[in-house]
Amino acid sequence: MRFLLIDIYARPEFKLIEEIVKDVLRKLNYASSSHLEGLIGIARHVKNIQRLLIEARIVGIWGMGGAGKTTLAKAIFQELKAQFDAFSFIENVKKQLKRISLDELQKNCLKELLKDEDISIYEIKSTFVKNRLQRKKILLILDDVDNSIVAADLTRVLDWFGEGSRIIITSRDMQVLKNASATFSKYHVSDLDFEDAFHLFNLKAFKRDEPSKGYMELSKSVVKYCHGNPLALVVLGCFLYGRQKEEWESALEKLSQAPPKDIVDVLKLSFDGLDDKQQNVFLDLAFLIKQGVHISLNLLRQLYCSSMHIEISVLREKSLISFNDHNDFIEMHDLLREMGLEISSQQLFSGRKTHVRLWRHEDIYHFFHNDQAIEAIRCMSLDASKIESITLMASHFRRMHYLMSLQVYKSDRGKPSKLNICEPLDYLSKELRFLSWEEYPLPFVPLQFCAENLIRLNLLDSNIQQLWDQSEDVYFDIIVRVMGNRGKRGVQDDEEDDEDDREMISENEREMSSKGNQVVEMTLLLMEDEQEEADEDDSRMDDTLLTILLIPNTIPR
Repeated sequence: MRFLLIDIYARPEFKLIEEIVKDVLRKLNYASSSHLEGLIGIARHVKNIQRLLIEARIVGIWGMGGAGKTTLAKAIFQELKAQFDAFSFIENVKKQLKRISLDELQKNCLKELLKDEDISIYEIKSTFVKNRLQRKKILLILDDVDNSIVAADLTRVLDWFGEGSRIIITSRDMQVLKNASATFSKYHVSDLDFEDAFHLFNLKAFKRDEPSKGYMELSKSVVKYCHGNPLALVVLGCFLYGRQKEEWESALEKLSQAPPKDIVDVLKLSFDGLDDKQQNVFLDLAFLIKQGVHISLNLLRQLYCSSMHIEISVLREKSLISFNDHNDFIEMHDLLREMGLEISSQQLFSGRKTHVRLWRHEDIYHFFHNDQAIEAIRCMSLDASKIESITLMASHFRRMHYLMSLQVYKSDRGKPSKLNICEPLDYLSKELRFLSWEEYPLPFVPLQFCAENLIRLNLLDSNIQQLWDQSEDVYFDIIVRVMGNRGKRGVQDDEEDDEDDREMISENEREMSSKGNQVVEMTLLLMEDEQEEADEDDSRMDDTLLTILLIPNTIPR
């Protein structure tokens, strides 16, 4: 048993008692870490933040909704509070400020820190009280702060108290933390790894560490869906607890359509804090990432020009997007992406004048069958094997002036396309950046309207014969690279011709780069209808990949 040795003759009696009390509390707090029990993966975060608090007076805990910022702050509070003379946890600052003023909240905060002192908050400006408070070491937690002015005002409390005082703020918005202090330390709460996520989910769904017999694969599917987000793991684990396998399977099918409302409501708070333009950029990114588009910084410039810098910065600060390890590609948490798609879906029938993004085949059928708000369509991804039979007219495309992304595909390649195009297209929106159309039925694409801005062109298994109507006076500077698919016989089998192609391409690329014009890469996938040199026992058609480098500035208008 350890004893506290204190020189009772060297210190006044009140100091002796104070040190004994502190030492006992510290031992009790150390011995009882029950506040960390059941908090999977949190001990590591607590230790990391404790290290930051050695030097930093203010530490900001930052992360997306549902990441566990508040849970982590509570764990730190319980772990450290015995080391301070006074402590206070102000929970859900954003919510409190909806019913009381900032001034009242600040007073409540001071009252909490002074509750063991015979001091009124109205006396703190006196010199005597100021000197007294400067000997007091406090711990203050400000949870869920979403306003920079609020953060700056509340952290001024630190100036009243003594050396060793600390403030911890949780927020989804990095800009809020920056405004709280010029010298704060940031701690980002990352997703749980799969092992910890699986453990947490099992504790909620089965009330034990392992899944029940027969539920292993179902459990793994749910955990993968949650992508390490503690809120989602807890919500879905509690929802599925005690349910039969058929109900789990039904729930997973429902999750593939839309995330649960409880999760969306929490995540959506960050989205609601954006202005209209920022919201549209976020919804665009969610849609494009869902379609498998890799969004680089260069692509962002092509989409949004110079304004993209501030919009992307805000989305990143609000934990709605992130960058990969090399800081050159946008990433978005799966749940945030699904939230974005769900918001887009809710907007379809809200009556608001806003851009429309369509990907559910029933919604697409509804819009075109009822001739509804076609002018507002910005993004559309159409599964031609699932949609009810639908006919798109050239007039529909003439009305889609804001169309930025169009994808037509077949999830079931064995089924015929239910999309009918009964007349040649004579217009595509000049805003069009992404065009992907499987089994495109027409002989040419009216690229003359959209070529200046088009970034990606993908026409798989199409009847395409030429890229534009040659009766139009339009010219493209292009380089064509031809390659056959893996495992199939194609033009790449002729090595000599392949070498000639590479030399020609290299020469043309040098010539084009010398012009100093911006080059936009596009891909065009075509299906060869005939194989004159194919073997008799091989009747399959080859996929031919043409990579086109288009110089938009050379297109006459």
